[in-house]
Amino acid sequence: MIHNQIENLILPYQAILGKNYEPYKNHVHRIADLTLQLKHETNDDDEQKIAIAAVFHDIGIWTNSTFDYLEPSRAIANSYLEANNLDDWKTEIDLIIDMHHKRSVYLGPFYDSVEAFRKADLIDLSKGMKSFGIEKRYLTSLYKKYPMLGFRSIMGRNFFKNLFNNPMNPLPMFMK
Repeated sequence: MIHNQIENLILPYQAILGKNYEPYKNHVHRIADLTLQLKHETNDDDEQKIAIAAVFHDIGIWTNSTFDYLEPSRAIANSYLEANNLDDWKTEIDLIIDMHHKRSVYLGPFYDSVEAFRKADLIDLSKGMKSFGIEKRYLTSLYKKYPMLGFRSIMGRNFFKNLFNNPMNPLPMFMK
């Protein structure tokens, strides 16, 4: 079910993402799966919340042509939630997106969702080198089902482009 939600949510961004559509979509699928694996508790709404957070967490890179993408990504997610009468989820999803690059453990409201998503993104960016207890066999099957397709290279190119344009702030998403 979560994967159908992801497909429906990300499809309107296909043209904006262009050649990065499949690599980003696969990243979204992987971190959604990993988040569900890492969460300690789940409820009926969690799959939809995770799908929304996953699709929108980095989308500002492409919609706003920026590597300082947390604020634009949060704004797009909030607009989606408002348009779909999901205002009650805004705080949780906003925190998931805002804290997904936090360098230390997140200990605030919605801890389980925010921390599971933060770890899932780090697992995926490190391609499992940092695994937080997720079995290598599971990661191998996840990367087979949703291959990287150069996603880390895409992020690396965005980093170097931003480093050239903003040498004093090459990783703005880590300024928290």
